[in-house]
Amino acid sequence: MIREAIKTDIKDIVKLGVSFFEEAKIDLTPSFSQEKASTVISSMVKNDKCILYVAENNEGDTVGMIGGVVSEHWFSDEVVAQELFWYVLPDYRAGVGSQLLAAMEGRAKELGVSLVAMVDLGEKSPVDILLRRRGYSIYEKTYVRRF
Repeated sequence: MIREAIKTDIKDIVKLGVSFFEEAKIDLTPSFSQEKASTVISSMVKNDKCILYVAENNEGDTVGMIGGVVSEHWFSDEVVAQELFWYVLPDYRAGVGSQLLAAMEGRAKELGVSLVAMVDLGEKSPVDILLRRRGYSIYEKTYVRRF
């Protein structure tokens, strides 16, 4: 089941964030602070400038999450949504990721968003394939440098 996140989901969302961090370990990935993640997610719950959904399995356990922010584009009057995180536990990925994305897109439309920006950590990954199937295009690449 996909539903909008509430305050009692914060601990589960942070736990999923830890799982994502451990799974996606890349040399350039910032360190993960559970306290910081909890603070940010807490500010996103019931915030009309944020989109935050969770996925639950049949037992009611949180197995996936998606979150983003909504704002005007910096050089346009268009309203855009930017994904901040999107993760599903490996055993639940078949379909749950696309359901979370559909929920985020639906909420984005309700908020007047005209463009959704999603992030993928690798070309030809399952996320890349899913996003392309849903009509997403590569817009720009992100380069990072750690000091």
